[in-house]
Amino acid sequence: MRQFDGVILSVIKERAEFEGSHDDLLEMLLEFQDEKGEPMTDELLRNEVASIYLAGHETTAITLTWAFYLLGKHPDIKERLWEELERTLAGRAPSFEDVPQLVFTRALVDETLRMYPPVHVFSRQALGEDELSGTHVPKGSFMTISSWLLHRHKKLWDEPERFDPDRFMPERSSQVRPFSYIPFGAGPRICMGKHFGIMEAVLLLALFAQRFDLELKPGHQVVPLGRMTLRPREGMPMIIRSRN
Repeated sequence: MRQFDGVILSVIKERAEFEGSHDDLLEMLLEFQDEKGEPMTDELLRNEVASIYLAGHETTAITLTWAFYLLGKHPDIKERLWEELERTLAGRAPSFEDVPQLVFTRALVDETLRMYPPVHVFSRQALGEDELSGTHVPKGSFMTISSWLLHRHKKLWDEPERFDPDRFMPERSSQVRPFSYIPFGAGPRICMGKHFGIMEAVLLLALFAQRFDLELKPGHQVVPLGRMTLRPREGMPMIIRSRN
């Protein structure tokens, strides 16, 4: 923790001493004032930066990694993505205002998160005595929940091993059963960065897919590895071609 804090605090200190401005999140946090005109405390600022550093970076990067892997295996879906990007953006860079119109791009992100959820397992602690499907749960027990298993359960999904973004298109999304799809957790402790993370992934996928076509390096075997996050065991070496 001391090493991690040292990195975070050095970034904050360097920025606070910089004579100039940056149009970025850290600048916004440093300039923030509450209703009383008070800035963030050092501890709160550290926590906000740490949250973005940990939760707002790796999970999105891994989601995009799996998305381009799946697109490379499904050229028909890639063509549909390109068609939506051309129709909606006409060559310009995507912006926040474009997100509601990027319906298929969003569905593609959702389906990627179903098949390869970066947070593939998480735990919750029982605050009191409980019972789950006839099994006694003692107070204080830690329950492990696997989104990977829920997202691929044949009782919850039709053809769960098939990559099908149409599951999350508006005309079919209502068929997704409650608590069968939990890439950000569920309930009162659902990830508070859910909407930011989805927006970030949609915009980045649109931006990259506009400009580049990615193909998995021939012969490379992709094996998911579940650690803190779900990542490809030997990485994802890809051939990148410009679409311009």
